[in-house]
Amino acid sequence: MRDDTGDRLTPTHSVKGKRRLRYYTSHRLIAGGANPSGWRLTAPELEGAVAKVLAEHLERAADGHALLSEPDVLGAEALQTAAMALVTGLREAATRDSLLRRIIASGQIGPGQIRLALDGSALAAELATPVEALSPALLSIEAPLQMRRRGVELRIVAGQREAAPDSTLLRALAQAHRWAAAMRRGESVVAIARRESRSETFIRRRAELAFLSPLIQAAIVEGTQPLDLTLERIVRTALPLDWAEQEQVFGVKGSTGSPAAGRPLFTAEADPASPRVRHSHPALPITPTPQAHPALRRHAS
Repeated sequence: MRDDTGDRLTPTHSVKGKRRLRYYTSHRLIAGGANPSGWRLTAPELEGAVAKVLAEHLERAADGHALLSEPDVLGAEALQTAAMALVTGLREAATRDSLLRRIIASGQIGPGQIRLALDGSALAAELATPVEALSPALLSIEAPLQMRRRGVELRIVAGQREAAPDSTLLRALAQAHRWAAAMRRGESVVAIARRESRSETFIRRRAELAFLSPLIQAAIVEGTQPLDLTLERIVRTALPLDWAEQEQVFGVKGSTGSPAAGRPLFTAEADPASPRVRHSHPALPITPTPQAHPALRRHAS
């Protein structure tokens, strides 16, 4: 496996207390010391990401009857069974590592993408089929990848990402809705800060979360926000007034498409003369409230 510069990711380890921690480290960090472009990936994260990408690739190919270059009607059932057994093996800790060592010929990981080349002979052996019968498209994989850097270490999410709500973000968003609603009722920032035992700056900054675009808030509620969209990043960013600009800054795109996305995160003011907010949060006719969405209500206290 290599990083985005083509440098080999070398297995390394460190010891913390009684624990032995494994990593894959860009060779230039080992050979030449500190290098801001070098990577150190925790081994379980990288191995898990590679196994996930490979399992999803094989599962899609099996479901789409795309394992072979030419259809094999007589052997289709046996091939499907072998493919799904391999997928299961890649998802089980006891068999995953040995399968990866046999099947992965090479790979490269970079910002936004992971590429894998498979050993055709090894894969054919697992599927009990001649190597020449395999579809050429089966032997190479390109999959999306998200990474979050923590110092020199990186956290990885590859392939089809499962929704994972961030409880810290959800709590902060619910608080922001509560404080913004209190301000709308006429309570001052000073009073809220005193009640919450927080600084006025803290209250003002966190209350801004209530005016993130509905698309960003829906992603946070559903757990589909980009991996690097953390509370720390949001509060350190000067939020654009325009919702579309916010979405561009934080890399949130498109509609989430889930049932939760259809539930309102805002409720309209009772005043029918109030103009409606279209694209910028400073206009106040839309009143944020944690009661508007079940996930926010759970984190409102």
